[in-house]
Amino acid sequence: MMYTWMSVTVVLTAYLAVTTEALLCYQCASTSPDGPCVTDISGLVNTSLGISSKYYQNCSASKPTWDRCMIETAATSGIYTLYHRGCHDGVNFTSGFDSPRFHGLDPNNLTTCEFINLIGKLVCYTFCQKDFCNGPQPPEVPYQQVCNESMSDYDYGEPCGVAGMFLKMELSFLEFFGVVTVLVTTLYLM
Repeated sequence: MMYTWMSVTVVLTAYLAVTTEALLCYQCASTSPDGPCVTDISGLVNTSLGISSKYYQNCSASKPTWDRCMIETAATSGIYTLYHRGCHDGVNFTSGFDSPRFHGLDPNNLTTCEFINLIGKLVCYTFCQKDFCNGPQPPEVPYQQVCNESMSDYDYGEPCGVAGMFLKMELSFLEFFGVVTVLVTTLYLM
């Protein structure tokens, strides 16, 4: 009788150890370059911080073979027609988004692309194996939640849980725009 009780305990402990291992990924898709899956940085980070579950997916619980997070994109003329964050097994690809180039990719957070003639688009995959590695990461400094609402596209205040990320993105864009303006002006004057 004591032997049976110990066997059940060992099996139950082993089962719980296996089932508590979970890979958490961002889950969303946009079919436009300015869709929320691409632009809602505060919403994505707030999901990773546990403030929201809007973009949350437990890959291990959804499908046991999903062992990695992914970003899948498709673009035509440099414009996203699909931006998808989610879970993947690294083996099975959607028809039209498959290429031998994608088979056997390591989950090392590097992006691999291929032009798929069948759909006339540049398709890219990025695989990684850490929680929420398929999107923006929260600031490394400890944060303090001050609100629980999303930031609108026109409100440039600090979003919940994410200090200064929008401002930094805007400055980077403005700096890029300034460089392009200088280059175009220089070429025009030549």
